[in-house]
Amino acid sequence: MKKTVVLIALSFAALIGLSGCKEKGDEFIGTWIRVDNKFDNSKEDSLVVRRDDGLFHIDRKHWGLMRKYETERVQARAESDNVLSIINSNPLFGTMTITLQNGSLITSKGAEYKRTQ
Repeated sequence: MKKTVVLIALSFAALIGLSGCKEKGDEFIGTWIRVDNKFDNSKEDSLVVRRDDGLFHIDRKHWGLMRKYETERVQARAESDNVLSIINSNPLFGTMTITLQNGSLITSKGAEYKRTQ
């Protein structure tokens, strides 16, 4: 009987401990606006990051070459709490990453994004 009570108590403690854990990459989730747009600051460039089934889905909305807003969609995996690796990036450009540094997202191409309020 004593073993059963101890086992139940340990199971309950483990369940409580696991329910409060954050997953890798949680800080990336949200909407981000590019702050270093060198081409035209009046044209908004943004990232919307969400998670579904362990994958991050990133929608980049930007002013495209055809002079209209385009949406580029990619998926990423969390390598750590502050690095996402893009899964389906163009192989010609190599591996793409997004790093969380001092409250900003920095892409491997050097673009900087700040979280919106």
